[in-house]
Amino acid sequence: MFLLDASESEEAEGFAKEIQFVYNFARKFHIGPQNVQFSSVTFSTTVRNDFFLNTYNNRHDVLNAIQKINYMQVYLHGHSGIY
Repeated sequence: MFLLDASESEEAEGFAKEIQFVYNFARKFHIGPQNVQFSSVTFSTTVRNDFFLNTYNNRHDVLNAIQKINYMQVYLHGHSGIY
């Protein structure tokens, strides 16, 4: 499981480095139901499940999913308080 930090202190540039690390790490494995499986969770002020262990059954799909993970922008709303 990858746990990606998209908090405000990490910023988009740091998050891009996390994605690159995760991508390079995952591409080294034979991925499938009988092999290695990956999942990804991103956190900031909230938590997002990017994909689960059984979502993708091959390296190509996992790598594509990793590349599509977006940085979580923090949107402030007056009624939500200050972060």
